[in-house]
Amino acid sequence: MRIMHISPKTDRPPASQLFKKALIPLLLSLIILFVSTPSAMASDTRQRHVSPTSAIEGLAQIGMAYITHIVIHETGHAAIANHVGADGISMEFLTNSGGNFFLGMSNVTSIDEDSILPYSVGGEFAANLTFEYALQDFRREPSLFNKSLLLFSGTDFLMYSLYAFYMTDGNPSYDPIIISETTGLSKDVVFSAALLQTILNAQRLYSGHDRIIPYITLDRYSAIFNLKLIF
Repeated sequence: MRIMHISPKTDRPPASQLFKKALIPLLLSLIILFVSTPSAMASDTRQRHVSPTSAIEGLAQIGMAYITHIVIHETGHAAIANHVGADGISMEFLTNSGGNFFLGMSNVTSIDEDSILPYSVGGEFAANLTFEYALQDFRREPSLFNKSLLLFSGTDFLMYSLYAFYMTDGNPSYDPIIISETTGLSKDVVFSAALLQTILNAQRLYSGHDRIIPYITLDRYSAIFNLKLIF
């Protein structure tokens, strides 16, 4: 989760909205964990319930995966900010500012207006890389941590777009809002791109084959959504 400030005067959304965005992927992961694969967490396949120890360990792995995802997402913004020459780059986690609590926050004091798009896409660029590495690890070792990291990184852009466009008033510091405004693309087009990316990555996960790979490329002044076809 990220709130980007192009200048110190940018207003921050209420903490309640930030918590709603953070809880969406967490709740989704818990539903998948306890509904679709409860037996995978039990040491005895004949066991019909999850022991307290297994449940605690499972929740810990989900939590660690989510923290990993947040840190990498914010680092992506900071790395791109540094690449485009922004000033006053900083990251904060679990911070209280202006009476509001933030899980993660990326800031710059100044940035070239033409570089705002790649900066705003930096978090999704990092999430995409996270998904690729997590997918390879999951195929070698299908652990709950890898599965959770795949979920968070693979649905990051989709859930963020859903939240920013359709569940809030559209705070101008949200990445999908910035992407829409800087490119001139409608919110439905941006959301459709996020949905397509998620569907394609889900197909790769469950089929075990990489026929179509969505990925993002960035430079100092642009961000491009790509599809790689493998025959």
